[in-house]
Amino acid sequence: IYQKSNKTLTPADLNIADSSDPEYDGNAVNTRQEADIRKDLEVFPQADVIVQPGDITGGNNANEYVWMNSFRTVYNKLKAEGLFDKTKLYVVKGNHDMGGSEAFVPDGTAGAWNESTQSYNNDFSNSAYRVKIKGFNLIGFDANVNNSNTVGKATNYLNEIRNEPDYDPKKPILAMSHYPIGGTVWGSAWSSGASNNFGKFIADNNFSQVFYMSGHTQYDPTDERSLYQGAASFLDSGGSNYSSYQDDGP
Repeated sequence: IYQKSNKTLTPADLNIADSSDPEYDGNAVNTRQEADIRKDLEVFPQADVIVQPGDITGGNNANEYVWMNSFRTVYNKLKAEGLFDKTKLYVVKGNHDMGGSEAFVPDGTAGAWNESTQSYNNDFSNSAYRVKIKGFNLIGFDANVNNSNTVGKATNYLNEIRNEPDYDPKKPILAMSHYPIGGTVWGSAWSSGASNNFGKFIADNNFSQVFYMSGHTQYDPTDERSLYQGAASFLDSGGSNYSSYQDDGP
């Protein structure tokens, strides 16, 4: 779609590369982790942000600590090269990302800058965060857990945005978790309690400008059923680990 678009006639205010479910594991450490990010920026060099809506690692076992730490090493290497000078990377927790792996998430990829600590918050696990990219809000939350720390915090961010003096109801608000929202995209049967509560809040409170990105399903993101517009806009992001294979769908 991007390659066919008229990029001169309709330049974007914000360029997003969505690379969900990389599921880095023992067979992909270092080589594919680095290659994936380089490929993202080779295909879409003007990306202001790369989002990864969950399942950064795969396998649900203790080795994920090693794999996530390797991801951090690769991120730091590419950052030192300058690849992230103009492009941000943000991630959220998926069902394959073990508890404890948050300790190895690359700094600044799962939380906002904290002036009081002079460091980035780490809101990868059992939490939510809000950041701004070129004036656009992005909310990410851990939808594996349905509580006030996750979806509760995420919906509070929506209210916070609405109450700010520069609030524009026509300006998109980006949001992501690992799980789709029930009754929306093709793979919405794979929703979670937290993602559904976020979707209900959007609908009940007229946040139609939200653009919500989810992973988890591995369904083809170019299929028209993977984009749904109703109470808001919803994208089933597919899975970059499955780029040569797509689930037949429900």
